[in-house]
Amino acid sequence: MEEMMHILNRKSQILYDMNCIEKYITPGQYDESLSKAWNGYKRELNQVEEELKLLSNPDTRALEEQKLAISHQIDDHKKHVRLLEHKMEEIDKKIYALI
Repeated sequence: MEEMMHILNRKSQILYDMNCIEKYITPGQYDESLSKAWNGYKRELNQVEEELKLLSNPDTRALEEQKLAISHQIDDHKKHVRLLEHKMEEIDKKIYALI
């Protein structure tokens, strides 16, 4: 029960933070850092909701844990892809500088 309260508190904090920045995102006047923050909050909110599902339905716990683990792996791979894309951009800049 204590774990569920901790997760619910995290969810409330995430929703509060999202509501605070939503007023800037809605009109469309925001920069990349705010967009990254918003996407991070959305990802974290999805993870918290998955954790709540695990606690509320023990019959599907093993499957939900596998799903959550795969979701984390996907996020890690996306980060790696972004890093590689950035490296490619840097290489392209060096190539263009030599031409």
